Amino acid sequence: MQIAGIPVLFQIHARKKADFSQGVRLGAKDYVVEWMSNQACADLPESITVRECAVNGRTYLTTRINAEHDPKQELALLYQQRWKIEMAKKEIAIHLLAYNLIRGNTNVWLQS
Repeated sequence: MQIAGIPVLFQIHARKKADFSQGVRLGAKDYVVEWMSNQACADLPESITVRECAVNGRTYLTTRINAEHDPKQELALLYQQRWKIEMAKKEIAIHLLAYNLIRGNTNVWLQS
């Protein structure tokens, strides 16, 4: 995605501990690091530049490496907003499924 110019933002799993002693320091628990490819796929670049930052005990990974343009608090807020949208989307899908099931069953009952 970095090659295509598409910014990414992920929350790193709680079991993976970020090493904030590596890379270029942008601030407290905010570093730009190089991730190396294991050469498992020929289409992947040898390395990518990413930013690891921690906010309120949660660690985020992003390709948005400009700390002045993208403060880590704003990235954390962006991720939280995205997560709320994902949950709302899932809830809408569940309600639509339930509606369609009820509507489908109603038609069967009316035909009997």
